[in-house]
Amino acid sequence: MKNYERVIVTNNPATERSYSKSDKVIFMENATPHEVYTRAKEYIESGGRLIRPVLKDKTSYYATVGIFFPGDTPPT
Repeated sequence: MKNYERVIVTNNPATERSYSKSDKVIFMENATPHEVYTRAKEYIESGGRLIRPVLKDKTSYYATVGIFFPGDTPPT
C-alpha cells in the first residue's frame, strides 16, 4: 500500500486516458491553461506539493499539473 496519493489536474485528454487508472485525475474538458493552474493552486493550498516544476509550452493549449499528497487520501 502506498503512503501517498497523486492528483493530476489536466485539460489534456491523452493525459487523462494515460493516468486515470493509476492516479486521481481531475480532467477539465475545454478548460484554459489558466483554469487548470487555478484548480491546481487550490489543491496545493490544501496541502499538496508539486511533483515537478510546471513548465508551460506557450504554443500548446494543454496544461497538466501533478500534485503529491502525503497520506492515503487526497482532498476531494
